[in-house]
Amino acid sequence: MTAIPQVWFYVTLMTVDLATGTDLVTFDFVPIGRVSSSGSGLAILKDIGNVGSTMGEFLPRGISGDIILDNSPNSLGYERRMSDIFDRYTPVDQLVQIYGVEQTDGGGPTYTLLHSCRCATWTLENNSYTLRIVTDSRTIAKRTVTKVIDSVNFPNAPSKNLGKHLPVVFGADVEVKPLLIAAAGDLSPEFAYATTLSDDFPVGGVQTYYALDAGNEYGAVLSAASTSTRYFGTTTTNTSLGLPDGQSFAQSLNGYVQGTTSYVITGGIIRFLGWNNGAAVTDGVITLKILAAGFPNGIASDLPGTAIAQSIIQVSDHAADFKGVAEFNVEFTFDRPTPITNAEPYWLGIFWSGNNGPYALNVRQDIFTVQAGCYIKAGATSWVGPANWALLTYGLYGAVFTD
Repeated sequence: MTAIPQVWFYVTLMTVDLATGTDLVTFDFVPIGRVSSSGSGLAILKDIGNVGSTMGEFLPRGISGDIILDNSPNSLGYERRMSDIFDRYTPVDQLVQIYGVEQTDGGGPTYTLLHSCRCATWTLENNSYTLRIVTDSRTIAKRTVTKVIDSVNFPNAPSKNLGKHLPVVFGADVEVKPLLIAAAGDLSPEFAYATTLSDDFPVGGVQTYYALDAGNEYGAVLSAASTSTRYFGTTTTNTSLGLPDGQSFAQSLNGYVQGTTSYVITGGIIRFLGWNNGAAVTDGVITLKILAAGFPNGIASDLPGTAIAQSIIQVSDHAADFKGVAEFNVEFTFDRPTPITNAEPYWLGIFWSGNNGPYALNVRQDIFTVQAGCYIKAGATSWVGPANWALLTYGLYGAVFTD
């Protein structure tokens, strides 16, 4: 006579230790009244319902199911039940596997994996003394496709950017906002702007850079050839512009064309001539500014323009040069990277507060090259101009972008 096999379900549930967040503990469940062959199964399984998947429009669609466990008092021993264990070990988002078991008298059981899913949540039903494990049968995991800025992969990213997603970019001329991933004050800051989908779908690279200007509008900017490439001004030097104490001078940027010479200005270099006086007072201050028209407060009565960046040179830091007889260069850095993208003119402004009697500030220039659109003023008087003046010996440095 052929023995009739016994068939039942066997469920394994993985959990994570809430105390460590990493240690995995597996629990096995068999139907009430049955003991697994290994003797390790907990005989508290009451029911299994609605597990599996259905066909969606394009892909299989998971369905929500449940596994019902006996949670009555003393079901796991004296004054113990499964919900007590879940106070320490959570099954949420952990693997659930359902097996079909077949066994004949005298033979060992055969286990067949029928379904795998994840625990979405669990609830207590105290009226019936049951614990319901709600499963999510996602056959294709819902993964985050985009790269996320986190503290592990981007340890220097500012906290305000953590958790933000970098977009997937399709096509050309797509505008994206880069996110800073470098530490505050980094002189060579790094930005992230897009997600690359493996080597088969790489991001094509930046086509155009944009920067937010003083008018709170974005304008296209160019990458400088190097951080020490001089733009505007001249390197030729053959005479000096003498600025008396308290006088200011503003020279329009020669050759500036919107879109053609639009850079993010970071600093520059300017050339002076010493006073040839070892006793000269050197507690003066030279303030260099980028002045711009067309921005808030940059109205006609304020010409040549509103200051959008400045750098302060302490004469005492270059005392030996200023007391000497030779020409010398001074490099400077503006207080902020400054995009020049506007269609209106820009100027380099020099404001001199010398407090050293008869000695004017000797700014070198090229007397044979004339620059239009210059202004000059003494003290608190109004600007006088525009007028033609010899081109100053200076240069401005731009930011370099690499992708």
